[in-house]
Amino acid sequence: MNGWPLALWAAAAAFGQAPDSKALDKASAELVWTTVRDQHWDPKLNGVDWNAAHTKLMADVAKATSRDQVREAISRTLGLLGQSHFAIIPGDLYKEIDHEAGATPAPNGSAPKPASMRREECTPGFEVDLVDGLATVVSSPEGSPVKLGWALRSVGGEPLDATVARFKDAKLNERERYVRSALNWRLHGPCSEPVTIVLEDGAGASHSLILERTPPKGRFAKFGNLPETRVWIETRRLDPGIGYVRFNLFLDPEQIVPAVSTQVTSCMECRGFIVDLRGNPGGIGVMAMGIAGFFVTEHGQRLGTLRSRELKYDFEVAPRALTFDGPLAILVDGGSASTSEIFAGGLRDIHRARIFGTKTAAAALPSVIIKLPNGDGFQYANANYVSSGGTTLEGNGVTPDVTVRQTRAALLRGHDAVIDAAVEWISTQK
Repeated sequence: MNGWPLALWAAAAAFGQAPDSKALDKASAELVWTTVRDQHWDPKLNGVDWNAAHTKLMADVAKATSRDQVREAISRTLGLLGQSHFAIIPGDLYKEIDHEAGATPAPNGSAPKPASMRREECTPGFEVDLVDGLATVVSSPEGSPVKLGWALRSVGGEPLDATVARFKDAKLNERERYVRSALNWRLHGPCSEPVTIVLEDGAGASHSLILERTPPKGRFAKFGNLPETRVWIETRRLDPGIGYVRFNLFLDPEQIVPAVSTQVTSCMECRGFIVDLRGNPGGIGVMAMGIAGFFVTEHGQRLGTLRSRELKYDFEVAPRALTFDGPLAILVDGGSASTSEIFAGGLRDIHRARIFGTKTAAAALPSVIIKLPNGDGFQYANANYVSSGGTTLEGNGVTPDVTVRQTRAALLRGHDAVIDAAVEWISTQK
């Protein structure tokens, strides 16, 4: 029932109708207030009189004459905390970022299937991201007719303009991560059903393609009560003699850690090393310490400290038997969150890495999004993290030492502007 009060449903059932909009708005405000009271890492709620805030909130919701006014009232109340990642997400945007809240995208224009009927979905093999305001191909397998830098205009006959527009001015934490997820989700569908797409090349010419879908790369991994998720890692050697590793999640340590170890130990004489965390939303926090151990030689170094109501946890790095002590570049963007921020920010604080890319998601804290009775989403954090340098990454993020934005022009030339910048810096180090 998505947290809807049982009494509300019972009352509605007695009259043979669903709860009305006003009742759902009141229930939503109550759920937000209660969740913060019970889940915030600080029992004193940053000094805010939360009971008084409740009285004002419910009075404002009762006077509201529109859903927007309800959202404003709840947002004002959350604003009293003075902290990020406490936000209301409008229902239409919530459906874009929480795929289970909506239906499967219509394959080739056919009727969508309910989320409950969806099995593991396949993809046409390429990935898109929002670059220069367009849904742009940022990764494509060798031999694919889809080229880097091409703009994805429609999927299954449905233009992407509306999705891009919803995110353009959205006041949403981790916006870059969610827009990438929403865009790529449009490409997903049953393995047995091809997908029709329309792309635009660098010269403005349109290309209509029908592509087969194949299983996503990576292997399934499961952590706690989370659903199984595919985890992948890429390793390669860049010229001139630079190690490179990229993985999509801090999950599946049995796969990720040995792969990093192999790349590092085979690259001990390399001029430098790049860890690419762009688009990596995080995962298991302790993996940050384990992977950092391949690049830190001194014992007693910490990436930071995490605090919740129940615990305090220091992210102390344990150096490996073989460590790489040459120049280390870490690539980040607005999709780098949580454990990725802890890893990048922590290593920079102990003067072990140089950061390239764009500012991270500022979502270092464990963050949850739940669906409210009125269809909106509510995002809240339930712990606090401080880096070893005393920086609160939540709401601030990791600002790169060298800010470099991906550009469509570079992609069309077959280049990654962020990798190029990191390689250039490594090449100048002695």
